[in-house]
Amino acid sequence: GDWDIMASGNWNGGGRWPAMPTAANMELIRPERVETLNLAWPETAARPCIGPTVELEGITQGGSVLKVPLSDDESVFIEHRSDSGFDSRLPGTGVLVTYQDLSVGDFERNEVNTNPNLPWLKVIEADEGDDLVRGSNQGEASDVFLNNTTFGAQGVEIRNHDGVLVPWTATVSGEENLSVSFSAPDCTPAFTVDLSDHGTTVLPTDAVPISIGGANEACSSDLTSSDGRGVALVERNGTYTVQFSMQGTPNSVARVAGTIACGEDTVHLEHTVHVLNRIPTPSPFKAIVHPQETTVLTVPMPSLGQGEQRLSAHLDGPLERVASAPTSIVLSETGEFVITVEPNGLLSENMLVHGELVVSTSEGQSWTVDVELEATSAVDSWYTPLTEPGRVIGAMLAVLALSALTTVFARSKSEEGAAQMPVAVDAAKPVDVDAWGRPIDDERSADPFDVQE
Repeated sequence: GDWDIMASGNWNGGGRWPAMPTAANMELIRPERVETLNLAWPETAARPCIGPTVELEGITQGGSVLKVPLSDDESVFIEHRSDSGFDSRLPGTGVLVTYQDLSVGDFERNEVNTNPNLPWLKVIEADEGDDLVRGSNQGEASDVFLNNTTFGAQGVEIRNHDGVLVPWTATVSGEENLSVSFSAPDCTPAFTVDLSDHGTTVLPTDAVPISIGGANEACSSDLTSSDGRGVALVERNGTYTVQFSMQGTPNSVARVAGTIACGEDTVHLEHTVHVLNRIPTPSPFKAIVHPQETTVLTVPMPSLGQGEQRLSAHLDGPLERVASAPTSIVLSETGEFVITVEPNGLLSENMLVHGELVVSTSEGQSWTVDVELEATSAVDSWYTPLTEPGRVIGAMLAVLALSALTTVFARSKSEEGAAQMPVAVDAAKPVDVDAWGRPIDDERSADPFDVQE
């Protein structure tokens, strides 16, 4: 919205007063202005745990940004947006809180915040309206936190992408000189809870897998489900699941909420469960296409479950420039998806085309098939596999090795034969001489010089 120059804030004040970058973007360009705050207390800490109080100077006045990590992929950013400099045309002034989730989107391809259900970065609105996510407005004064407002475990709740509530609470104080104080009534829980990111997709009879780590005592739960089914935390051989009292309704969404307690520590959970008739189990797809002619491909789409399941579908990446496909797919026992490749002059011989086939639910759950196409007009023959570069090189090495062995074998045989062959040695013949010791001519000689006159 209007809070960031990378969004509609570029046009604040008619484009003459663009907003400063929000904290996540500030970290990319000026990481030295970001201070990381670790809000994990040791197990020996006395309750309640009192954290630091941090004074926040305005971003346009050189102030720093606070970053509170929630996990390896998630962080909460806290910054003071004041009425000065480029920020003088913002919708309001106060403490702006944003949540970043690096597990969604594709930052390298600049594909972030493309799905409002799974935002890469969003504003934690102080009025709890979520108007920016829904696109109802571009930002308003009630989005920022002011004196005596709170967020985190109390006030405006902040949860990670598993639906687990953060254990700390931040309280804003001051009018112009704002500060934020941190506390945690129950400190940091001794155990962790891990579920599927952004909700779990299950079949009607499935339970929800849940990982509980670090618990030294037995765990229990007090959970409810928005679809009216009973819910219980069940442990078998050290593995936990959230089980329902009855079968779920296909194509429905339920919200499991409540607490999980292990000993004296408690974690509050609010997790979304999607129930489908079938769940895709995609695998990579490779195929050959013609570089000039239309090629129709059938992509297998295996799945688990029973009956049929309709999902939205679209192509992504370079593939979508040369291919088209239906906007939906119906999964069944023999689910397939048809892609039509029309080169339109964009393909050449031996070109590789990469892309993705993405199928998704309306709530944002998605599955991806990695697609790789090779453009070639060559017709496959029995010897085609032998012409592949890897096979040709292997064959050449084999021929060279055979040639070397043949040479060595032949040389060995030659040397062996030479060693065994007898050598003829001429015996010395006696030479006839005359009385003066001169050799007597051989009458068989044809050499005229042998004849003495």
